[in-house]
Amino acid sequence: ANVLLVISLLFTLVGSNVLDKIRGAIMLGAYGDALGEPTENLAFTQPVPPPLQGCRLRHGNYTVWSDSTWGVWVDKEQCDSNIGVVTDDTSFRMVLLRRMLDNSNAVTEFTEANQLQHMADREAYLWKREKEEGLRAVKERQMLSDFLTMWRIAGLGHWDHPRGVNAFYIKGAPACFGTYQYMEAAILFAGRNESDVFDFFYHLATLDQEYGHTVLGLMAVVTAKAMVATETDQEKGFGDWFLAQMGTLLHQFSDKPYAARVRKHFEFMKSKGVKWQKHDKPQEILEAYGTEIYNNATWSNPTKMQIHDPLVFFNQWVLSTSYCDSHNISCIFWFLNGVRGDTDTVSSEFGTPIGAFYGESGLGKVPCDDGVESNMAAQAKVAEAFAFKFYNYNFTEQAVWYQQKYEQWWAKAEDEEL
Repeated sequence: ANVLLVISLLFTLVGSNVLDKIRGAIMLGAYGDALGEPTENLAFTQPVPPPLQGCRLRHGNYTVWSDSTWGVWVDKEQCDSNIGVVTDDTSFRMVLLRRMLDNSNAVTEFTEANQLQHMADREAYLWKREKEEGLRAVKERQMLSDFLTMWRIAGLGHWDHPRGVNAFYIKGAPACFGTYQYMEAAILFAGRNESDVFDFFYHLATLDQEYGHTVLGLMAVVTAKAMVATETDQEKGFGDWFLAQMGTLLHQFSDKPYAARVRKHFEFMKSKGVKWQKHDKPQEILEAYGTEIYNNATWSNPTKMQIHDPLVFFNQWVLSTSYCDSHNISCIFWFLNGVRGDTDTVSSEFGTPIGAFYGESGLGKVPCDDGVESNMAAQAKVAEAFAFKFYNYNFTEQAVWYQQKYEQWWAKAEDEEL
């Protein structure tokens, strides 16, 4: 009976719309990825669309990253001629994260150390098929090779092979590894104790450094709580809800490493966003971000990984929700893309809790602009269609799988406790 009670916990918390919530998280994560792909690495002097058009997906732009694992996993023609092009952010979650989660029958088994051999075996299998059968899974294999190499450099395991390269890990230069890898996994923690969720994710990502652990822990709790957000919460809007949740969590976890630094950023960015509300020239706000925040060493760690720094991402999430109206999700995404840099990743990661907050049906009520596709769900389905057509990623099947994984993990955990 107790096991059955745990199995029904998620349904009790989010009602009958559990799949709607999960699909919302998956869809808006992919949407943010596709929205940011054409603007990635633009200079601050290059204009972006005005706020009311900020949510409209545009044609892909085959960037300098696209020939590598860490970019678009389709060819140039498919990228440049289509709208809603998703990148490695979506591919990692649909392919590697799911494989890692699937290798764990219980939440206690889900650690990177426990996944290391599975990942190495998969990499070797794909390499063998590449050479013997011409299997075209090169991007997945390359990403596995790179992660295994970076994990080894960071001190996890002893796997090494010339197929892998250290793509991003620099000791002493935090990067957004944890939020990139595991933000979506937090939907599996809906309704769990906040301290348990924070601690689990804080210790999860080997490649995170310094405050990266804290940012991941906080954002994982926010994502888990977004899964159980109510219609009353939705009536207040995501922006105000996010700021209230983050303020409470920073107080609750004030004794955690780097929490004071993160809170300092939170308070400053929140006040700056409110101040910018009075500004009537959006483009100048984006330029002010570049000069006052991104290029200011107090608020942006000037390392080689600055563009991917987790506090840079955190600053942008807080600024966007403070500047924009609580209900104006289009404005939030416009801001995240307007501040340039790693626009696909910062938008994709924030899309996950926003999508979980509203669910797919709720996103259908969130306006986009006055075009033909006039709500956020319709725009997200453009990215979903691209992902299915060119990558064979099935978001509905993925949502069902997440529901089943939730039941498996927590029923087993409860059973073991009993």
